[in-house]
Amino acid sequence: MSRGQLLIVGIDFSEGSAAALQRARQLARHLDGRLELLHVSDAAEPDAWRGDAVACSWLEAGGFDAKELNVRQGVPWVEIARRAAEAGATLLVVGTHGRSGYQPLAIGATALKLTLTAPCPVTLVNARGSRPLFSTPARSLRGWSI
Repeated sequence: MSRGQLLIVGIDFSEGSAAALQRARQLARHLDGRLELLHVSDAAEPDAWRGDAVACSWLEAGGFDAKELNVRQGVPWVEIARRAAEAGATLLVVGTHGRSGYQPLAIGATALKLTLTAPCPVTLVNARGSRPLFSTPARSLRGWSI
């Protein structure tokens, strides 16, 4: 990854996205890339998260300012994939489960759909160990029957 290549981190202020952010920081540092934090809101008001004390403290604890967060409205996996295509992202990094993830499954719906539709490789990070669940690029996973 050369200087200026982009890693997009899907953020929903969950434990899973905190682990994804931690892993993305390591990758960006190691690979000399840059990070973009992306939050997708399905609420009628996409900036509603700014009034959420958990979200604000989550960003602060991660060393980020709210102005550094790219916020979109819509379906999370659709908007994350769309932003990756628009920005020419090199890699997407997301947690295996978000706020609404059904924990007994290996990965949540957003993570699964991104592995199938993203225009670039996707790294899925398990919150329990902050290690990638899969390191295989998304294109390789598309052949799986689910």
